[in-house]
Amino acid sequence: MANLERIAYMNHRIKTRGFVTRQEVAERFEVHIDTILRDIGYMRDYLSAPIKYSRELGGYVYDSPFEMLFDSFDDAVFYYIFVSQLSNSMNLDGIPYVPVISKEILFL
Repeated sequence: MANLERIAYMNHRIKTRGFVTRQEVAERFEVHIDTILRDIGYMRDYLSAPIKYSRELGGYVYDSPFEMLFDSFDDAVFYYIFVSQLSNSMNLDGIPYVPVISKEILFL
């Protein structure tokens, strides 16, 4: 669940301050910067976050409006519990990373 917490934190910092640095996230969560880079890649590739590096700010920003399924750690915990229970009920043996639920899966 730590990746959910980091992603929620990064999203919150970008929305409230305008940017987030890899170093601040790595220090706050006591993880290697490579872990944060993987989280950023995950946000970009699987959550379709328009996140990019701003040389002027020295951190990551959204280059267009973005809304995540969860905007806070509390939402992330709820989401994790929901998907975890779904995974367990389907005998999927846990969740390897943050799953993405798309409209195609939900048939919307």
